[in-house]
Amino acid sequence: MLSKHFESQTKKFEEYIAVCEKLGKEPNLDKLPMDSVYYPYEVQVALIIHEALPDRWDGTSGSYMGKDWSCVDTYLDAYEVEDTKTVLLFIKVLDVSYSNTINESMNRERKRKDSQGNKFVPKATI
Repeated sequence: MLSKHFESQTKKFEEYIAVCEKLGKEPNLDKLPMDSVYYPYEVQVALIIHEALPDRWDGTSGSYMGKDWSCVDTYLDAYEVEDTKTVLLFIKVLDVSYSNTINESMNRERKRKDSQGNKFVPKATI
């Protein structure tokens, strides 16, 4: 479900439920966009901390490498997290899912640009 968090940014949970009600259909759990308020407290804190961690990018390939975890202890202390193991686990799951989503999106964009090709159109000489 956490991976859906990054994939369902365009839909809201309430909107999906309202559409299902209007159509008289049962909500499909596989298509259900999730809003962070419906997650357990530890997941909500993990989402907040994950969002606050700085991103790391590979300078040569431009690939997304995940979050910089060097300051995670500061955030755990600031939010007075008691169950650090659970929150860290959720942050790691979020990091992997977010990294995959970013890199897949970048790969699709690269393929789209490659399929368009760098069509060289020479300028007319005068």
